[in-house]
Amino acid sequence: MRNYYIYLLKEDVAYEYFGKEILIFNLFLEKLQEQSPAHLQILLNQIHYITNPISVIEINRYIEKNLPVEAVYKQNTTEFLYHAANTSKNYSYAKLEIFNRYLKLSSEGSYDAETHFFEVLRKYNSCFLAMDFENRHFGWLNPIKQERYI
Repeated sequence: MRNYYIYLLKEDVAYEYFGKEILIFNLFLEKLQEQSPAHLQILLNQIHYITNPISVIEINRYIEKNLPVEAVYKQNTTEFLYHAANTSKNYSYAKLEIFNRYLKLSSEGSYDAETHFFEVLRKYNSCFLAMDFENRHFGWLNPIKQERYI
């Protein structure tokens, strides 16, 4: 199973760190591996400074409007389930959990279901950064175009 943690970065941070995503990825990875409570709190403060909270209600409405999903509402989160082609050759399943500070996308099978979620999120906001810590993969859902001044 693949797990992606998706954070909404502040726009100025996204523009500044386009092409330097490894630095942001390393910050989040360090937070996961940190043992010292004092240092962990410093890392959490840095992460809160560069990320925006996610409007759970707003993103719920957007996903329900733009993707045929099954919604499961729980006390602290919302889960959206999406099944792509259910043939034995192309099985694809993805679950998107929405939290206040991040999204968690879990998927298995082919990449179809997760791609649909990524596409909808990309259109919602261009500053989402997805990170798969287990496989050390990361990237923008919507690459930010850099303007060049001559």
